[in-house]
Amino acid sequence: PYPTLVQHTKQSRPLNKMARKKFTGLEISLMVLFVIVTIVAIALVAVLATQTPAVEETSNGPSAAPTPHTTTVYPGSGKCPSNPNDPINERINCIPGEFPTQEVCARRGCCWRPWNNSLIPWCFFGDNHGYYVEGMKSTNTGLEAKLNRIPSPTLFGSDINSVLFTTQNQTASRFRFKITDANNTRYEVPHQFVKEFTGNAASDTLYDVQVNENPFSIKVIRKSNNKILFDTSIGPLVYSDQYLQISTKLPSEYMYGLGEHTHKRFRHDLYWKTWPIFTRDQSPGDNNNNLYGHHTFFMCIEDISGKSFGVFLMNSNAMEIFIQPTPIVTYRVIGGILDFYIFLGDTPEQVVQQYQELIGRPAMPPYWSLGFQLSRWNYKTLDVVKEVVKRNREAGIPFDTQITDVDYMEDKKDFTYDNVAFQGLPEFVQDLHDHGQKYIILLDPAISINKRANGAAYESYERGNAQHVWVNESDGTTPIIGEVWPGPTVYPDFTNPICIDWWANECSIFHKQLPYDGLWIDMNEVSSFVKGSQKGCSDNKLNYPPFTPDILDKLMYSKTICMDAVQHWGKQYDVHSLYGYSMAIATEKLEQISVDLWLKPQKSFAEDGCSSGHFIHIPETIMQKDIRFYEDTNSWIEDTQFLWGPSLLITPVLKQGATTVSAYIPNATWYDYETGAKRPWKKQRVDMYLPGDKIGLHLRGGYVFPIQQPAVTTTASRKNPLGLIVTLDEDNTAKGDLFWDDGETKDTIEKGIYIFYEFSVSNNKLDIICTHASYQEGTALAFETIKILGLTDTVTEVKVMEDNQPMSAHYNFTYSASDQILLIYNLKFNLGRNFTIQWNQNFSENERFSCHLDADTPNKETCEQHGCLWQTKSTGSQAPECYFPRQHNSYSVASSQYSSMGITADLHLNTATARIKLLSEPISTLRVEVIYHKNDMLQFKIYDPQNKRYEVPVPLNIPTKPTSTYENRLYDVEIKENPFGIQIRRRSTGRVIWDSRLPGFTFNNQFIQISTRLPSEYIYGFGEVEHKTFKRDLNWHTWGMFTKDQPPGVIGRPVMPPYWALGFQLCRYGYRNTSEVQQVYDDMVAAQIPYDVQYTDIDYMERQLDFTIGEEFHDLPQFVDKIRNEGMRYIIILDPAISGNETKPYPAFKRGQEKDVFVKWPNTNDICWAKVWPDLPNVKIDESLTEDQAVNASRAHVAFPDFFRNSTVEWWAREINDFYNNQMKFDGLWIISQKEVLDYISELCDNGGATGWETTMHNGTIWTNRSLTGADICGFFNNSEYQLCARWMQLGAFYPYSRNHNIAFTKRQDPASWNQTFSEMSRNILNIRYTLLPYFYTQMHEIHAYGGTVIRPLLHEFFKEKPTWDIYKQFLLGPAFMITPVLESDTYTVKGYVPAARWFDYHTGQDIGVRETFKVFEAPLNKINLHVRGGHILPCQEPAQNTFYSRKNYMKLIVAADDYQMAQGSLFWDDGESIDTYEREQYFSVQFNLNKNTLTSTILKSGYLNKNEMRLGFIDIWGKGKTPVKEVNMIYNGNKEPLKFTQEPDKEILSINLTSSNVILSEP
Repeated sequence: PYPTLVQHTKQSRPLNKMARKKFTGLEISLMVLFVIVTIVAIALVAVLATQTPAVEETSNGPSAAPTPHTTTVYPGSGKCPSNPNDPINERINCIPGEFPTQEVCARRGCCWRPWNNSLIPWCFFGDNHGYYVEGMKSTNTGLEAKLNRIPSPTLFGSDINSVLFTTQNQTASRFRFKITDANNTRYEVPHQFVKEFTGNAASDTLYDVQVNENPFSIKVIRKSNNKILFDTSIGPLVYSDQYLQISTKLPSEYMYGLGEHTHKRFRHDLYWKTWPIFTRDQSPGDNNNNLYGHHTFFMCIEDISGKSFGVFLMNSNAMEIFIQPTPIVTYRVIGGILDFYIFLGDTPEQVVQQYQELIGRPAMPPYWSLGFQLSRWNYKTLDVVKEVVKRNREAGIPFDTQITDVDYMEDKKDFTYDNVAFQGLPEFVQDLHDHGQKYIILLDPAISINKRANGAAYESYERGNAQHVWVNESDGTTPIIGEVWPGPTVYPDFTNPICIDWWANECSIFHKQLPYDGLWIDMNEVSSFVKGSQKGCSDNKLNYPPFTPDILDKLMYSKTICMDAVQHWGKQYDVHSLYGYSMAIATEKLEQISVDLWLKPQKSFAEDGCSSGHFIHIPETIMQKDIRFYEDTNSWIEDTQFLWGPSLLITPVLKQGATTVSAYIPNATWYDYETGAKRPWKKQRVDMYLPGDKIGLHLRGGYVFPIQQPAVTTTASRKNPLGLIVTLDEDNTAKGDLFWDDGETKDTIEKGIYIFYEFSVSNNKLDIICTHASYQEGTALAFETIKILGLTDTVTEVKVMEDNQPMSAHYNFTYSASDQILLIYNLKFNLGRNFTIQWNQNFSENERFSCHLDADTPNKETCEQHGCLWQTKSTGSQAPECYFPRQHNSYSVASSQYSSMGITADLHLNTATARIKLLSEPISTLRVEVIYHKNDMLQFKIYDPQNKRYEVPVPLNIPTKPTSTYENRLYDVEIKENPFGIQIRRRSTGRVIWDSRLPGFTFNNQFIQISTRLPSEYIYGFGEVEHKTFKRDLNWHTWGMFTKDQPPGVIGRPVMPPYWALGFQLCRYGYRNTSEVQQVYDDMVAAQIPYDVQYTDIDYMERQLDFTIGEEFHDLPQFVDKIRNEGMRYIIILDPAISGNETKPYPAFKRGQEKDVFVKWPNTNDICWAKVWPDLPNVKIDESLTEDQAVNASRAHVAFPDFFRNSTVEWWAREINDFYNNQMKFDGLWIISQKEVLDYISELCDNGGATGWETTMHNGTIWTNRSLTGADICGFFNNSEYQLCARWMQLGAFYPYSRNHNIAFTKRQDPASWNQTFSEMSRNILNIRYTLLPYFYTQMHEIHAYGGTVIRPLLHEFFKEKPTWDIYKQFLLGPAFMITPVLESDTYTVKGYVPAARWFDYHTGQDIGVRETFKVFEAPLNKINLHVRGGHILPCQEPAQNTFYSRKNYMKLIVAADDYQMAQGSLFWDDGESIDTYEREQYFSVQFNLNKNTLTSTILKSGYLNKNEMRLGFIDIWGKGKTPVKEVNMIYNGNKEPLKFTQEPDKEILSINLTSSNVILSEP
């Protein structure tokens, strides 16, 4: 009784029927002869009668060739298919291994039908070859039958007429059938793990077996669906002494496996391919060569249910496996037996597991072997190896194992090392061990027969000789001698137990000399550099078999030893491919002599991986990607990606120069390993951008990944904290496990010395359950961080629990909304215990994006009519009640193209979300362009590619072509989908700094909206609006903008101002006449208050008309000439509004009309009129009217110049030049841009960028071509107050441009207008400004030349100190001068932050003695706190009434030493007026350096020389140390001279006077 169904086919069995009568041999022979003669006679009669040849004409059936052929039927041949029914893809070749001829085909009794494709067999089997069944019977394991050969011509001779067929239903999913010689013992593989089956047949098998009796064939059928998996009826069984052939038809074309070869595809190419299997020392190439390993297992996927099966032939002889369409697999084996195992699984992975269960599961490798390993052939010397190790250590590259090839040996002899080239090798190995590294040596099996280099005996060879351990020649006693690296060699017979002991002993002896950690056993195919042996090989059927598979060179002993060589297991002909396998078994014996090693064999058989690792040179094994996603047929053909386990998808770049990979993403949730961001891809092909330093790594959702902080070796990393990465699937669940042992000891699983964890996640809870804890040392390790990916809502609470203790709150966590990642840190979950982590998720009101932009107040009804969501906000919240759905995705990404210079993507409007209506019609198609301009700057642009839209015509200061390089770029950019967004990530931290993947993106014809998530609440900028603090208030604020938008940096670096522009400036709107201006000037000069620039507002004009002078100011030109002669400068105001209501000639308007320069209404020739300042002619002005009333009563209609036109620029320049030349001189223009008019750009306002930090109560204005940053000192509106104006004068003295300005009809507020005390205070503070002007001017140059800010917040210099991020009531001028003003009334102390540096009080020169803390400073009304940063040198100059005079005074250096008595500074100097002196190299530049007690100057540029302006008169050194100075000497122009000095040792101040030395800075 056996469970397998055996279906006896209803075909005649004549020999069986006659079995009842006993015939003699002679009788049987006569019968056979009679049958043959009868067949021949019938054929001849047919030919004579029909007068036609014995052929069958080829019809034009569907499988016919394009040209007609004939099929010749030879005497003794069987039935051949008729032409219409000839399925050419099912032809089984009758002449394998040689070009077919009709003659040979006739001799073999096969069908001859040439074809127009030589790959298709021309000579193929009919139905006359094979075997038939005799005496089928059941056994306790399956079936048994004798198979008799059907009489037919032989293929290669020595046919075996009677074979034994047996089957074994070994397990419910594993079936074995075996065909061997019924009368003689044949070679069978002596596998280490596969033993003879002794049990009973399995019940409830997944398969049925059908045996066809005549001709014999076998079918294996899956019971569940009746699918035939294995069907040998497609071709005959051929069984001769040295040629075994069997074919099987497969149910699916998705076939994988067999090796070792170079397979170009994961799935087998079925188009008539031959794969030889016979171990060979051969490098992989673009061919089908047989390589190092011998693997006869393949697997087939049946359908998308995942059902699969595998086939394994247990045979070690040379063979070829032929694969042809249909598909059909034909085995052509030249020895041994046919011993097949067929495995059935519900998934591909189950099939692999069943295969491994049979041949032995892979060995558990030591942990360190999974680390990075380095090896090279031809290191040549130990010094070279040491350098390799050294440079990798210095580079901090993780590196566990150093391997040396044969170079380390003496003359390439095993168990030796070169005492010259590798002198000190044991000590080097000890150094590796001291650094936690391992050492692997290579050992070849071939043993030299020559003596050692010094003439001594080669003891390993001698001991082997004594024990007769070598592979022998065919006589069985003479060692066969080949040749490998050391020259003439013998070969250990690892199948001989004596040899195993000898080998283990040699390894042990050498290990005492050189304590290696692993063995790489190589050249064990077995390899020889001479063919066969030094004697050659005998001419016999083993060395020259009747059929040679399609192996390389078509010679059995090519690059190996003779096939008739003798080993303990048998002839080399049979055991050749087992040589490496047996060597690995022998090397395992080292364990028994206390040498704990890891083994890396070069060659493998199924499956020496049980005890070792095998070098796989090409992807010959079945890839996990195919196994895991069997339900997705697209994954069945993917062979350029693979999985680690079930959940780490690896996408390498395999083509040189490629940066984009077409990758298939299986049907699962996936996260980017590097960033943790969830990918939108599922069951689709994507172009994955993978530049030079990237490999595609993606984590599959639904899994928990144990991780550990890396180190440079696993010895070190194993001591580091553990962590978990949880990747949630679409159900927000995940699972995983962790195995942990000591990483080195073998059989820890069998001995139970390990820790095992199971992880599971569901319902916002992670359970960490220890199911096995018997490795005590491991409990010192702990999970310290847990990262959970894919949490869509904000996490506000985390709780933890250990071993069923009560839950407790854990506060150390962060949630990144951009990446949807929860990071929990500062945990201490030691291994061996159970833990639970629980978290909550809330949709925060802060995540709402307003969906109602109409002017009216929204309500639920109107909100929902828009297609938006409505929810009442909580008490006190300013969150919108009408907001976009979280899943809102207005545009889908149709395509994205990544390149080294940027990204382009096309967006299409999602009609599904178009129900949300927002102000005007949406644009259906958009284009996104991202350009990587510089390493630190990128641009992204979203526009309508089909219709041109308005773009700001401001030229940007960007490269014409991107200059960034991938290696040096500071950022990565990605186009996100669902919803669309652009994500920019800082490389160095991985932090997302821009993330617009948010609801509400809108691109309508007249409404564009984009939102972004920022990484920090520390946001600065936006203007021009009044901000109460430097850091922006994030509590639901809207900042309206409808003015000139000029962000710093991109639009050009700040222009270099004239030196005089840095002097103090006075202006007022409301001067009545020239006399009032004269009075201010005289008062300022009398009070000796430094002062460089005087303005007049529109008062000087006739009725506020540009390019005119009013009657009250008729003498203004003479006044201006006077003060200019006294070193002053004069600035006038110009408005862009040109009156059109003049009754008298007004050239500016008339010429403007002629040149058509004014703004007009669209599609008309009509000027767009408005009303601004100019008054109507002949109208009395009522000054009591409000501005709105005045507009109606007296304001003229004005036209606005269109400054976008070149003609306007020419007109404007002419009007200015005419006014300058014909009416009055001036030094600067103050051009006002009214908020009521369109923005404009003037040629005189080219590329002006903001030069500093906007401080309290400011309004920026533009004068000439420079940005004026700073408020109107003392305030513009209303009457100022004494204390306010005093404090403001102190603050304003350190604005980039320092100007006092106020409105009409208020009292004077210039410094000289208050009282003597105020004048003195103003004079003192402005003297400080004027003293520091060389430093200010140098800073202006720095930002002009290199970009940046002059006035800067503390955080710009001290960004690592978080308190500076919130400071806005202090600022820096340049990097070294800190201002701490008083900004509140009746306040006489001020609290300021002192950053981490050495700081000196400017007023005293003393070190204030505090840093990195807040300090309260005294601040009486006449004082502002000023501090100089240690480590800097400030160039200064004695002040004067204005810069015309101060530039002629002595220069001075303030040298503020740092803690190490070092300091540095520079001076930029030019004529102070000319434009582009830097660009034209017309400037002087010098650098100053303090090093301990030596101060030096180094001239960098000498393009401007003026000795009257460059005299160095004083040097103050602050913080010099308390040691008194005895002398000060100067080396000037090569001469050394003593200098006058004074010092205050307690204050650490040294003052040096150089006025008598006539030192000029431009001279060395």
